[in-house]
Amino acid sequence: EQQMLAIARTLGELGAKVAISGRNAEKLASAKDDLEKRGIQVFAGICDIRQPEQIEAFLDEVDGYRSDEERHDILHRNAERLLGAHLAPRDAA
Repeated sequence: EQQMLAIARTLGELGAKVAISGRNAEKLASAKDDLEKRGIQVFAGICDIRQPEQIEAFLDEVDGYRSDEERHDILHRNAERLLGAHLAPRDAA
């Protein structure tokens, strides 16, 4: 958990917009607040990665957060073993 926040913080400090997710609303809000206090643009959304429909919904929300000119450069999946085949490659458009 702290490692993921550190990755988001580092990427944000380098100028990236970041998107974070989690199941616990309080922890997610705290992480978002920490990043925003550092001047990092962050999108935070509730997502239980054990629920494939929540993964898809979160990714759709992230797509809505970025502008048409922007693209996703990095997707870090901390829980990759749990995701298995649920997270198929998405159109990069």
